[in-house]
Amino acid sequence: MKILYKKGNSQDKRLFLTFDDGPNAYVTPRILDLLDDLKSGVPVARISAKFHNTMSEIIVAIAQLANEKKVALSGGCFQNKYLTERTIVHLIKAGFQLYWHQRIPPNDGGISLGQAVAVIDLKNRAR
Repeated sequence: MKILYKKGNSQDKRLFLTFDDGPNAYVTPRILDLLDDLKSGVPVARISAKFHNTMSEIIVAIAQLANEKKVALSGGCFQNKYLTERTIVHLIKAGFQLYWHQRIPPNDGGISLGQAVAVIDLKNRAR
């Protein structure tokens, strides 16, 4: 999904929503609802909370579709404390066994650490 925003004067602002894979019956209505809120002047803080709650619900729905009991949360979006905590609560309520970053950052910092460990391992094997 891509959201393209055309800047212009206040009467000429346009928002274009495109889906690379076509509309999704679960996700599309939720995104359109958020855009309606934006257009209607709903406070940004409320839209932000609704967006993050929606993302958490989508993550749970994807986990349920995958039909796996173990779920790992990783990636830069999980630096967002609100999203991470909401998602953890919802996944645990849904009966999933969770893994998430607690000591190492979920973004590029974690990748860098993994790369460093891999290099050390390669050097040790070469000896």
